[in-house]
Amino acid sequence: MAKPTVKHILERFVIHVFSSTGFLILAIWLFWGLERFSWWEPLSGWWQLVLPATLCFMLAASREIWDVSRGGWVGKSVIDWISWAVGLGLSCYGLYRLTPRLTEILLQVEGLT
Repeated sequence: MAKPTVKHILERFVIHVFSSTGFLILAIWLFWGLERFSWWEPLSGWWQLVLPATLCFMLAASREIWDVSRGGWVGKSVIDWISWAVGLGLSCYGLYRLTPRLTEILLQVEGLT
């Protein structure tokens, strides 16, 4: 494999940072479904974000390891790991800050307040 260009690495960095939010929400939904059907104990506090984010990061990291084993450049994989970590960290922080406000809005929409 050829060594990727800086432009390609920056594009992938931006893609990973923005797509990590979607993957995190999907993982949160997965854990919520497991809780709903009593296949998993309910998570509380920060664990509601940390455990799904760790799962997402582990999946992304395994993909990068596969790239390196196929002859990919190690530097690109390290930068991809950093981009996933930054994206998941920002997503956790954003969801943590946004969740109380979303709950308030949903309760107002349903007329429960």
